[in-house]
Amino acid sequence: MICALKAHSDRFVRKPDKKYKNFKKINEKVLKKWLTSHMIIYITKMRYKI
Repeated sequence: MICALKAHSDRFVRKPDKKYKNFKKINEKVLKKWLTSHMIIYITKMRYKI
């Protein structure tokens, strides 16, 4: 019984791992784009202030 539950939980844990990795990759791409765009906005704002 415990062994069966453990096997099921292992399978359950393994499956979202790939999804999570892909999600992380996508998030990193989005974050980089977002950060670069925000940095550009921030720099332009600073220029206008100066």
